Amino acid sequence: MKSAKVLFVLAFFIVAIVFALFEYGVFPVHLIPDTPENRYVVDVACIVTGIGGFFLLLTMLRIPVIRSVIRQPDGVMAERMLVRYSALRIIIWALLILFNAVMYYEAPMTRNPTYCVLILFVAGVFCWPRMISGND
Repeated sequence: MKSAKVLFVLAFFIVAIVFALFEYGVFPVHLIPDTPENRYVVDVACIVTGIGGFFLLLTMLRIPVIRSVIRQPDGVMAERMLVRYSALRIIIWALLILFNAVMYYEAPMTRNPTYCVLILFVAGVFCWPRMISGND
């Protein structure tokens, strides 16, 4: 479980570095032109990744197939699979928030990436790897 926690901290660090690189002008900004079509596509993509990602991240370990794998009788294998799925959840979180962060800086004509980044930061807090007790 320690490796998943290290990955969690590393993912937050990478996201913070990407935000800093955009803020300090290392990465170019405003590359997506302001047209109604672009605004619509960016809005829909950010809403789908923000809200859909939030739901996926919070319910991923409750999906029946994944839940049966992490609840198997072999304790060592169950722990290994829990770490693997926790790491996968953290990687998905990092990719979703990085997508929304890029949209935030590249398409400033819309406000949805801002809200989706905030929603995904909240989801990231709930992705902290933990042991699953028998009562979950």
